Amino acid sequence: MISQGGSALFQLPSTLCLSSTPSLLLETDGTDGNGDGAGSVSTQGGTFSGTGVTPLTANSGPYTFAPSSAGVYTITYTVGSGSCEESYSREITVYEQAIATINDLSLCFDDDGLLDLSTLLGAGVSGGVYTLTGGSGTGSIVGADLSYTTPGTYNITYTVTSSGGSGCSASDAAVVTIVERPLASFDAPDYLCFGTSGLDMNMYLTSQTASGALSAPTTRVWSSSNPGLLSLNANGTNVTTVGTGPGLVTITLTETYVVGGHICTSVYEQELFVWPSGSPAWSAPTPACIDDLPLDLNTFVSGTAGGVWSGSGVSSLGIFNPPSPGTYLVTYTVGEGPCTSSLTQLIDVQPARLTTLQDITVCESPSSTVNLSAMFNGAAPGGTFTVTGSTLGLFPSISNDVLTYSIGFSDVAPYQVTVEYSLPPLSLGGVCDPLPSTGVITITPSSETGFDLPDVWCVSSGVIDLTQYTTVGGGTYALLTAPEVSIGTTYTPVNGAGLVGITYTPLLSSCATPHTEYIQFLDALDASWTNPSPVCFGALPLDLSLLATTAGGVWSGTGVTSLGIFNPSSPGVYTITYTLGTGACESSEVHTITVVPEVDASLVSFDECIDYVPSVAYGMYDLTGYFNATTTAGGTFSIVPSVGSVGTTLGVFGDIAYITAGGSFDITYTVGNAVAGGACFDSETISVTLSFNPQPSMDIPDSFCLTDPNGDMDDYYTGITPTFSSTYVRTWSAVPAVGIITLAADGTYDIVGTGTVTISLMETITDGGTGSCQTVISELVTVYDASSAAWVSPDLACLGGGTIILGAVATAPSISTWTGNGVSIVGTDWVFDPLVAGVGVHVITHFTGIGACRRWMPTISRFFPLQMLRLMI
Repeated sequence: MISQGGSALFQLPSTLCLSSTPSLLLETDGTDGNGDGAGSVSTQGGTFSGTGVTPLTANSGPYTFAPSSAGVYTITYTVGSGSCEESYSREITVYEQAIATINDLSLCFDDDGLLDLSTLLGAGVSGGVYTLTGGSGTGSIVGADLSYTTPGTYNITYTVTSSGGSGCSASDAAVVTIVERPLASFDAPDYLCFGTSGLDMNMYLTSQTASGALSAPTTRVWSSSNPGLLSLNANGTNVTTVGTGPGLVTITLTETYVVGGHICTSVYEQELFVWPSGSPAWSAPTPACIDDLPLDLNTFVSGTAGGVWSGSGVSSLGIFNPPSPGTYLVTYTVGEGPCTSSLTQLIDVQPARLTTLQDITVCESPSSTVNLSAMFNGAAPGGTFTVTGSTLGLFPSISNDVLTYSIGFSDVAPYQVTVEYSLPPLSLGGVCDPLPSTGVITITPSSETGFDLPDVWCVSSGVIDLTQYTTVGGGTYALLTAPEVSIGTTYTPVNGAGLVGITYTPLLSSCATPHTEYIQFLDALDASWTNPSPVCFGALPLDLSLLATTAGGVWSGTGVTSLGIFNPSSPGVYTITYTLGTGACESSEVHTITVVPEVDASLVSFDECIDYVPSVAYGMYDLTGYFNATTTAGGTFSIVPSVGSVGTTLGVFGDIAYITAGGSFDITYTVGNAVAGGACFDSETISVTLSFNPQPSMDIPDSFCLTDPNGDMDDYYTGITPTFSSTYVRTWSAVPAVGIITLAADGTYDIVGTGTVTISLMETITDGGTGSCQTVISELVTVYDASSAAWVSPDLACLGGGTIILGAVATAPSISTWTGNGVSIVGTDWVFDPLVAGVGVHVITHFTGIGACRRWMPTISRFFPLQMLRLMI
């Protein structure tokens, strides 16, 4: 048998990527149906062999090459048999297939704007390159980091390149969604006082987003770290203090933002302290009797117990025990820290009072009266006398402190009258409400001398002339306490004299015993007080009683209580009177108190541009423009150049500053009353830069010719050179910027085309500040083309020759007009009609351009009847 051999050559790719499915189909029939080139054998019917080579049908082709791992493989193709067998082998390199799995991700916007993209990779994936291929967000990729600046979507492509080339490389795409992140924030008070209820924490919100406006609502949840001390609802309302405290509480705000299924959360915490507080209500035991002291004022508390007492005559524990009668201001304070509250009240302590009387003997008086004050034996004045018994037939009567009696024919001397003296009750008991006392008046039958002193005398009335109160005259006067020493005929009272007895011993009298009169001297009252004016409204209330020379008087006037607490409802001028005593001995002093309103001198700092007035060489600037909504008007301004500034000023007149050179200035505003001080006086200084507005002007021609030479716009400048400014810039511009006039910023220009252009001049002045002042003016300029008005006229025409289109015989720009007999516009063409002009010689003129750019050319034409054929010049 003759075996047929053949060529074993075959085609095989040099490389292959490893895969889990058959990677290469080896054809043996000479076809290449799958296009991989592996079936291109020189001789059909052979067999393939080698590691990884498997026939699809048992012991026959085609064959598959499906290696299990990467490496270099030898594939052999054999044809024929026996001595005619021929084999051919080729190597193929199998590379690992690259893996590029990347997953979508959504996350909240972070302040650092960075995302490590390696966190998106699938298991076992590495070594690739990230590429930003689009999306709605703004950002970039550096290495494996996505740097983003806005929320949105970011399309990421991840490519892994195999050592086997692009055929074994792989790529995958993912979308990174950056969601707006809320930025929870609030600014609650540093503390709350016990008793707070119903407070809404949302009023303190300062929330914002870290990445622009949120496109959907956020959900806020509030919580308290110690609900037993401070409770609030999850929605932040009904913030209420509970428990007994004090203590520190952490308030937490959790803000959640949900959009498109993405959730972003922000948490913000703030600590606040809960302080105890309470009610300082208490009832003042006023008036109180000196005999009832000491008093435990805690028994008079109707508010919160356990507070602290302060004031004159009281201990911190509330034991009230002043050393003497008088009026005392006592304050009760409860709470702690900034949550204290106080109530101040006045306690009037009354002195001990006596009603003790002494028996007296008097001579029968022609006036039939007895001054009952002579019976006082330490008794307090101001009480009531009552007749309780008498030996006289006609019962005596009493008016105030004077007893009036009548002696009848049957009355037997000596005559006696018993009187009782009582004081009006204060309802305080003890020594402040003594029992009535009695005394006996014995009236001798002898006549009196007529010595009858006034019951009361004011020390401020000066010396008392005793002879003015003696009917008979003569005799001597002596004090009851020193009857052997004559005091002359006058007596000078002094403060503290009180009830004084003066004995008159007549020279001739049927009343053998001297007669004593009692007179009550009332002290000279010093009602002077120090005027605190002016007073700041924020310093009220003010206790004026502390400013009185003598205590115990009564205050009157608008805005003041009788006890001297001055607390008017608004600023203004108030007339206040302080009065001591009553009746004839009353003394008072009047002052006018000016209550000054609280003021605010705050200013808003910003740089300004002002107009310069060359005729007076300065600019005027209204400084009240720096006021904000709370600034108090009516104060005074001052202005000085800042250190190192080129600015100069004439100063401030009223509210207007006069600036002679721009620069930086320190402006001080002072308002209020410096004497009142506090919140009623304020001053603030700001630093600003004041620059002058430039005053440019120009007079550019309305038109230019296209053939005009180039020039400089500065030649048309007519403005005022701002030599008063430190820095000055002049900038020229044109719109449109090209095609008509090419204009440089320094003003040089080239004429390059026709049309209308807007020429603008901007002048800028900067005087050392961050800002500058600019003025822009503009003018319209038109460039015309009138380079030639030349045209060729037909020197001879016939009436029947028809119209002539003049534009056809002239080379001219777009602006072109014609004049002359027979010339008119038909449609858009200028035409000459011989029939209209008639036979004769006519002058036709061609005009181009306008204004200074106008050109013209006249031509004489002759027209003859139709039969004329000769051309004439």
